[in-house]
Amino acid sequence: MDDKQYRQKLLIYSVMVIVASICASGTPILAFIKLPSAASIGLGIAALFLFIYATIWFGSYLKLTSTQWLAAIALLLLAWAGSAIYIVTREPNVSVD
Repeated sequence: MDDKQYRQKLLIYSVMVIVASICASGTPILAFIKLPSAASIGLGIAALFLFIYATIWFGSYLKLTSTQWLAAIALLLLAWAGSAIYIVTREPNVSVD
């Protein structure tokens, strides 16, 4: 594994993760666009699959061991669960007019 190839793969992985983040429903970038709920759900699902694909693609390139794969998947699920718990338990902001 040479440094140039690693940096190129890391750049591609980073771009895929950023695109997945932008596609995820509720991002500030998409807040200005009024999307139908079906499109919003579709983008959220596409973001999830893109993120999982990017993780598998880059993990395969890194030739992760089974323990490293377990750690990567556990962190993925932990971040997802933590985000969902935060959003579900959050109180709406009160607008002061």
